[in-house]
Amino acid sequence: MKGHTHALIGLAAVSFLPLAENAAATEKLLPYAFAFTGSLICDIDTGKSTISSAFSPIKLKYIKAAVNFVFALFMIVGALFLRNSEYIYLFVLLVILGGLNLNNISSKIFNAIKKAVVILISSALIITGFFFWHIPLVLLGLYLLSLQLSTHRGYSHSIIAVILAFIILRYTFRFYGIFDYSLSFSVGMLSHVLGDMCTQRGVDLLFPVKKKYSFPLTFKTGSIIEWIFCIISVLIILNSALIS
Repeated sequence: MKGHTHALIGLAAVSFLPLAENAAATEKLLPYAFAFTGSLICDIDTGKSTISSAFSPIKLKYIKAAVNFVFALFMIVGALFLRNSEYIYLFVLLVILGGLNLNNISSKIFNAIKKAVVILISSALIITGFFFWHIPLVLLGLYLLSLQLSTHRGYSHSIIAVILAFIILRYTFRFYGIFDYSLSFSVGMLSHVLGDMCTQRGVDLLFPVKKKYSFPLTFKTGSIIEWIFCIISVLIILNSALIS
């Protein structure tokens, strides 16, 4: 499923959770914010996801511009130094192959940067937690790191990952005396796992068991069925908003 579909399903799922009647407007929105994050966090293991893009300090277009500049510089310098060399034909071949793969190279660099940023954030949480003896920060950092290092649709898309998220967040909220939104986050995360079970690739639901699980009836990502899921989710969200 695509990122926007996961987000809509997560928001629709959390709308079924009961809200306190005397809760302020902002307090009513926070469960949706946590569910939204939870519905996307599973895909942090891939650099191409919506959630990973949020961690990138540089936009893809700037990386493409930098790669194109370096490639142009490489061509100019190479042509000047190798114009009379026996290696000029090899150089021309490299230029052709490189030119055909510039977009792919830019995307790989972009994805690597996003992964590196997530790893740095995870490491910062762990170090800060140890330094100030705030165990929740250590656990959050380790959890984020474990998701990042997961194979796609592996551990990050498993029941154990959802349960750990619930336990760690509940402990974190209680440690800092904050209202507990761990259930909202976990519902969003679980909706993502179940959503990907509707697709043909399936997920490692029972990780560490290396077996992909999916529902008997599946569909392709981006198909008309996925758009139907989006429409139904929007209707559920709107209905919840009108009732509250």
